[in-house]
Amino acid sequence: MDRSRSEQRTRRAWGAETFVVAGSTRAVRCNAVVVAFALGCAALGCVPDSSRSTPRGAAAALEELERLAFVPAAQFTLPTAEGPALFQIREPLLFDRFEVRREQWLARAEEWGASEPELEAFVLSWRAAERNIPVTFVTLAEAQRFAALRGMRLPSATEWIVVAVGAAQWPYPWGMTRQKGVANTLELGLGQLAASGSFESGVNPFGIYDLHGNAAEWVTGVAPFPDALASAGRASAMGGSFRTYSRGLLVDAGEPFGRSLPPASRSDDLGFRCCVEAAHYLWEVSASMELEPRSRERLLAIGRRWGSRALTLLGDLSTRPGAPEALRVLAEGAAQ
Repeated sequence: MDRSRSEQRTRRAWGAETFVVAGSTRAVRCNAVVVAFALGCAALGCVPDSSRSTPRGAAAALEELERLAFVPAAQFTLPTAEGPALFQIREPLLFDRFEVRREQWLARAEEWGASEPELEAFVLSWRAAERNIPVTFVTLAEAQRFAALRGMRLPSATEWIVVAVGAAQWPYPWGMTRQKGVANTLELGLGQLAASGSFESGVNPFGIYDLHGNAAEWVTGVAPFPDALASAGRASAMGGSFRTYSRGLLVDAGEPFGRSLPPASRSDDLGFRCCVEAAHYLWEVSASMELEPRSRERLLAIGRRWGSRALTLLGDLSTRPGAPEALRVLAEGAAQ
């Protein structure tokens, strides 16, 4: 897509007067079923690691860091229908605090190029007042491609579960008790997507929002779910949405909260968030930053939010030969 067409599409998307809930025959209506199987990235033709980009410029890199939570490596075993299964995050991750927003999607419109007609029509229906609404109605491959444009990837099903339940293996991201009004699920009665991050009481200990509701989230990889739903050609979406009732994240022999879908599914309550291995990403983006007083304060704030869980990695990175100054500032903030 040429630049003029891309800019025209962005202006039209923000200037649209109405929000259209897609009624495609391919759209998938939500039922709270258990997630089964996710096809791998290579099988779905996503952009390979070697072609991933990183944030464009110092300002963009800093904005990206502010969107991310730090999640340390972790693992635990849970009972499943097939027996005990290991859930793990192999190395520290940076994980989107919020589901990917429409404003982020439009900011990458020029890099994205042409979209499928269904998605193009849906994007053009967005209104300017809804720039903080999660991106939905994308297929698994489209979500993977957008993640790669950010220099990131989608979390695997097992990584998503570890992030959602935490080391304490809570049944809800916010704790042990089911509550109404802390997530955008069907009980709330809102009947539509809310702005990402609207439910402060539903945040998890890592500072990640909307893991339980608002939009369900595409993931990749294989997780130990019941054979009945682990059929070939299916993919996984985790968490609930504004169209599903709330329930525990892990119930009935460890079955997680989610659903099994064809990977080409589109739905107005199906979105995604991104993650990336922390060490390499931090080194790359920190090298692009030129520090001045305001950016230094923002980096300190990011480090403080990540806290002690990030201190070991940041301390190691910041003391390596040639370490960018931004890493030392992040480590300083994490130590406060």
